[in-house]
Parts: sequence; C-alpha cells; structure tokens
Amino acid sequence: MPCGTDLGGTWEIKESCKLICPNPSCAFAFDTVRVFPDGELLIDDTVDSTTIFARRFVVESNGKLIAGTEDKPFTSQFEIVLTGDSSDQDNPSIEKEDLGHGAGVLPYSKVLLGKGASTISLHGMHKTSWVKLAATAPAGSTDLILAEEPEGWKQGDQLLVPTTGFGPQTGENEIVTLVKVKGKIVIILEVLKFDHYGASPDSRLNGEVGVLTRNVRITGSNDKHE
Repeated sequence: MPCGTDLGGTWEIKESCKLICPNPSCAFAFDTVRVFPDGELLIDDTVDSTTIFARRFVVESNGKLIAGTEDKPFTSQFEIVLTGDSSDQDNPSIEKEDLGHGAGVLPYSKVLLGKGASTISLHGMHKTSWVKLAATAPAGSTDLILAEEPEGWKQGDQLLVPTTGFGPQTGENEIVTLVKVKGKIVIILEVLKFDHYGASPDSRLNGEVGVLTRNVRITGSNDKHE
C-alpha cells in the first residue's frame, strides 16, 4: 500500500506523499484518488514506469499532484488510466463527483479534476508535437521530409501521418513507427499506404506529422464501449 489512506477503494492523501514503486514497474488501482487541501502527491521518477488506475482522480483546492515540472521534466513513464464504463454515468448506484457549472451542478462518473487553487503539474520530456511536411510523402515511401527538424523524437516512437485527401480519402490516416531522424528527414519502419500532400508553396496547406508517444499520459479505459 502506498502512503496515504486506502478507505475501501478510495485513496486519500492529506499530507505530502511520495508514491514509491519498490519494483522497476508498478501499477496501483483504486476507485477514487483524492488529494485533500494541503495534500501533495509526488510521483517517483527513479523507476521505469508507474501507472495509477482510478475512476475518479480529484485534486482538491490547495492540493497538489506533481509528476515533473517545466524546469525539471519527468523522465520515466507515468500514466493515469481513468476506468469505468459509459453506462456508469446513468447508473444511480455509481457514486459521482458533483461539479458546479453556470447552469447548476453536473455529476461525473469518470473524471480527472483539479479544483480551484489546486496544482496539477504533469511535465514529460519535451517533444515537438507536430511538424509540417516539406514535400509530398508518396505511397510506398519510408521517408518523411519535414519543414523543420523535430526535437525529442526517438527510435520506436509512434507517429501519426494524417490524411490530406478529400471525400473518400478522408480516412487515409496512418500510424507509423519511427526508425531514425536525420535532420529534417524521418525514416519510418512501415511503407506508407497513401499519398500525403506536402508540395504547396504555402506550407500551411501541406500535411503534417505528429508524435503520439509520450512518457506522461492520461488515458481512458472502457472495455465495454467500442
């Protein structure tokens, strides 16, 4: 059991708590994680990976969740996986997190929430999010010629090459694996199945390439919803 208090599936953090993983990789599962006012949850950055599964992850006012900062990014793998099914929202037996809005109060069955004056600091290693193509990447190619050299992209990263077509071609998105970065040229493992346009003199009209691989992630798990 990590620091803090586990109350029947609710993990309560009311003081400074560093989540230590005794193994190279750890996973912790709760229904609810709640960081109370003046509580602080710090994630260990000395292990390979840490995963927290929770349906509700709430940082109350003046509470803190820290996994890296802008000046000192998190270097290992950290993931928050929000659990639960879509049907939970309409199930009265599933406890909700009520949140006030201008129109009143709305209940949430699955949420990562930082309330007023809370701090959620999730800073992974810096990567260029996306870059425009500098030349068309034709079907059959394994090279992507970019408008600028990307920062932080590494071998094994998953890249998204979005469709640049219209009509029936709008579904030509491709996810590929990075093999090597040579300046502005990215070599990928898979052969492209479609053309991706990048020949316009106005680069804003060219396609782009984005990186999907991140070392700090927030994802959702919903096995009953396809």
